[in-house]
Amino acid sequence: MLSWFYSPIVYMKNEKFYDLFKPLADECFSPIAVSYHYLSMSKKYLEACRTDEVKLKSYFYCLRTALTGKWILEKGTVPPVLFSELLVLVDDFMRTKIENLVALKATKGEAYFHANDWELFGFLEEMVKDNEERAKNLGGGKPDKGEMERVFREILM
Repeated sequence: MLSWFYSPIVYMKNEKFYDLFKPLADECFSPIAVSYHYLSMSKKYLEACRTDEVKLKSYFYCLRTALTGKWILEKGTVPPVLFSELLVLVDDFMRTKIENLVALKATKGEAYFHANDWELFGFLEEMVKDNEERAKNLGGGKPDKGEMERVFREILM
């Protein structure tokens, strides 16, 4: 539910609910919890990429989750929903590789397998290791339970 507040796509918005709840969503963001969530997924997708031919979709799952973890570690904020916004975290060389894969993905089906780019794989593997090491020092969210109760009562009334 919290990710709804940060999505650039809004299908329907109750202004009162949004205005009351958004500050709580910001306070509840727990860098350590979210980081470990994405780290767990990164490790799973990294293993899926450890083959000579990789489902292009697996590359993107691994890239998204690893970059999201890196975002939390470097920016300390809720990561962006849009994949393209995560690319500020990579150097120009790797960004070009990733953008080329994005262009390729647009022309291929879901089941497409791509020859593994071991340089990209090494980049991902290193990022996942770094994320895991650095995540140990993250803190949790600081929700104000009294404020949460007040907001919930106001929404219900």
